[in-house]
Amino acid sequence: MARSTGIPQSLIARKIPFDLRNTGEELRWFVEHKTKILTGIGIVASIGVFLVLLVAYQRQQKANSLEKLRTGIVNFQFGKIEEAIPLLANAKESLGSQKGAQIAGFYLNEAYVRSGQSESLPSITEVSSVSEESYLSQIALLSLGRHAEKRNDQVSARKFHEAAVALEGPLTADALLGTARLFEAAGDQDSAVSAREKFLSSYPNSPFADIVRTQLRKW
Repeated sequence: MARSTGIPQSLIARKIPFDLRNTGEELRWFVEHKTKILTGIGIVASIGVFLVLLVAYQRQQKANSLEKLRTGIVNFQFGKIEEAIPLLANAKESLGSQKGAQIAGFYLNEAYVRSGQSESLPSITEVSSVSEESYLSQIALLSLGRHAEKRNDQVSARKFHEAAVALEGPLTADALLGTARLFEAAGDQDSAVSAREKFLSSYPNSPFADIVRTQLRKW
């Protein structure tokens, strides 16, 4: 006669934390869907790897573009204009709307002017809208204006200065004074007076305000 273990069935049930029948059903379900599950895991893993590689590629491309920008600026500063132009042009295009592209555009315009390739310059409208930050655009326009003035191209110089004035950025005062000087040199006194009056109206406390007032009294 078999001896009883004396262990209640309810205690045995508590010691087995899972139902073997349910476990068998789950195992069968996994076997039946194993291919789909593994395929799904593979797809998710592939997407993850792709995203990691994409981010790494974008970072490498940006690093390459910034290196071309740096090299282009160095060449420009050492007078190697012809070598600087393709590097700056490539950096400007590849950096898109980033601030580095604005800097590349500024040096590229300077390089075109110095190399005598004025026909490669963008239009005034394009230069003015290069950046939402008017500072860099005004620097570019005023620089182009100065170079045009040195070439005795007074018409282009005035257009560049007037475009810089229209941006109403931190260099507007300089642009107004330059515009007034160019109008006066061209014999257009009315426009010169108008530019100086606008300067005084906008910058009455400027260190140059007294000089401008003296110039206006002459007329």
